[in-house]
Amino acid sequence: APGQCPTDGPWKSLDGPWKQKAFEDLRARALDPMRIDQGPRNFCGPAAFLHVLATVDPGSYLRVGQGVLCDGKLPHADVKAKKTFLETIGVTTGIFDERVDFDTGLAAADWVPEAVLRQSLNTWAPPTKRWTGSQLTLPRHMEKWFAEILPTVEVTRYVGVWRLTGWLLGGRAPKVSSWAQGVIAKVQEGRAVAALLIGTLHTARKGLVPRHWVTLVAAEDGDCFIHSYGRYIKAPCTALQRATWVAYVATPPAPPSGCRALCGHVEKLAHKASQDFPSTRGSGPVQGGW
Repeated sequence: APGQCPTDGPWKSLDGPWKQKAFEDLRARALDPMRIDQGPRNFCGPAAFLHVLATVDPGSYLRVGQGVLCDGKLPHADVKAKKTFLETIGVTTGIFDERVDFDTGLAAADWVPEAVLRQSLNTWAPPTKRWTGSQLTLPRHMEKWFAEILPTVEVTRYVGVWRLTGWLLGGRAPKVSSWAQGVIAKVQEGRAVAALLIGTLHTARKGLVPRHWVTLVAAEDGDCFIHSYGRYIKAPCTALQRATWVAYVATPPAPPSGCRALCGHVEKLAHKASQDFPSTRGSGPVQGGW
């Protein structure tokens, strides 16, 4: 388990007690992935990926955390040595020089790996507070993280093609998509965890624009339990199916270790999950940016 770095590390914001707290928070998140949070940044994509990683392979999650905290490195890339175009020409500074106020509720254990994941794929601008558009995650980004950081885990990509074709042809989308039912069935059996790109999650209308990454961790009797903004939320599976654009289903060789005390034990998850399902656009934590 990570404990400390042999050197000071590359982060200007991680001085004094903040670095030690980051290690403590990493360990807490490996034991309880619910704690992983995107905070006020548009980091729902890396937050969803890290939640899947901590659930299916807590050891890899800790190794990734130590690598980025101590060296700014991912298993496959030295992100500290990588500069985007705007950094190269001197227009802006990058994530390693950014001063972050961790008293605002943004935990270093979340912000550091999430920022590094985005920086590893950005070419134009760094994912700092100033460049919010560079914080967003596209499906191809998610796919690359799975391939490079979780290569031993089977990951299946599902796409709700009917959304695009229905819009182009002027047709009406079906209420429930069969591919989403298959994803939910796999998760319900406790064999997998899924990262989902969803639109507005609402019981009355479809999510017309993909805008937020969440993680699906359990399902039972028509209720789906998703992770978003550092908590679990219970929502009707039919609403989640309508809202989902893309799903990445991670199926490890053995049942997800993080699920031993969670997935399949829906009564425990229901106790931790919010019982309030957002009913209006823009309300509730599942309505945030990507």
